[in-house]
Amino acid sequence: MQFQDIDDGQHHIHAGSLEIRAGEGHIAAVIVNRSSNGKNEVLEVFRDIDIQRGYRWPTSDQALQRALVLGASAVSAKRLLEARYSSNYAPA
Repeated sequence: MQFQDIDDGQHHIHAGSLEIRAGEGHIAAVIVNRSSNGKNEVLEVFRDIDIQRGYRWPTSDQALQRALVLGASAVSAKRLLEARYSSNYAPA
């Protein structure tokens, strides 16, 4: 079992990998939370607890890396949507 948290100030990525059974591979999960500015409120903006429908990675590091990449992609997508719908967005 392996866990890693990444905090970029506003978004928090919680990723983990877990060995199924000895020799049967590792699964991964990720949750992304967002802190509200000026409030003690945390909102869940993304969750995938069955990444790639339970695909089994050969190592815990590979499973954890996939969860972190997926979490970072969710943060990027969230920021893009926020920028797009803000009043300052101007398409290229």
